[in-house]
Amino acid sequence: NEELKRKIEERTLTLLSAVLDESTRPAPPVLSVGSMIGDRYRIVRRLGAGAMGVVYAVERITDGKTLAIKWLTEVKDKPSMARFIREAHILSRLDHPNLVSIVDVDATVAGHLYLVMEYFAGQTLDKFQGKPVSWNLSVLRQMAEGLAAVHDRGVVHRDLKPGNVLIAADNNEQ
Repeated sequence: NEELKRKIEERTLTLLSAVLDESTRPAPPVLSVGSMIGDRYRIVRRLGAGAMGVVYAVERITDGKTLAIKWLTEVKDKPSMARFIREAHILSRLDHPNLVSIVDVDATVAGHLYLVMEYFAGQTLDKFQGKPVSWNLSVLRQMAEGLAAVHDRGVVHRDLKPGNVLIAADNNEQ
């Protein structure tokens, strides 16, 4: 695990240098089920979208493991790309039970950035209503613990909302 974190940290620094050196790049291609990202990941299904990109479930070709990829679609300027890479760099060093782990970060040959994370089975918080106070307090406590770990590394989550909070499938019934 430490070796993986070290490799991700090194790759983010390499990507940051490449992004800052490039002046233009074509728009990211639209991905569909079966599309390949590099030679390592095959798109399985679309999980969701946000302001900066789309998240897909992918299969890692080497071992068939299901992961999630955040594919950047709206980041076109260098400062935004550098911020994304810096965030990946910092988050790659975090290990917390209330945070999704980063597995890889890279760019395609054309320079399109993506972030690979562990796949998390469950639903987003915005799908839950009418839960007991004890359930809500438990979720809030876990969110606060995860945010505290991120803040301790100097990162501010810029898009905290119910649609970005994942609830484990085994926690849905409570």
